[in-house]
Amino acid sequence: MAAIDERKAISAPEILVDSLAGQVNQSDIDTILQSQRLMLTRFEKTNEMLLNCNALTAARFSAAQQEFRRHTQQLVEMKKDLESVFRRIRFAKKNGNSVII
Repeated sequence: MAAIDERKAISAPEILVDSLAGQVNQSDIDTILQSQRLMLTRFEKTNEMLLNCNALTAARFSAAQQEFRRHTQQLVEMKKDLESVFRRIRFAKKNGNSVII
């Protein structure tokens, strides 16, 4: 009768876990754990490499963005200069001047 009372005190999930634990080979569990540790190490290294890559990419992007802005500004200035030159040429042709100011 005491064995039945002890059995009732153990919950159904505990009984399931105990029965499954008895069916699994310990060496298989050790192999699985070792594989998981190896995968964890690889994932951590991969994560670190990706973080480094992201940092490098962000730095290069920032430099390229600044250079792009500088070149864009230079193109805008060049366009203004060319517009000024063509305006003077049109004005000179309109007035018939041979000397371009």
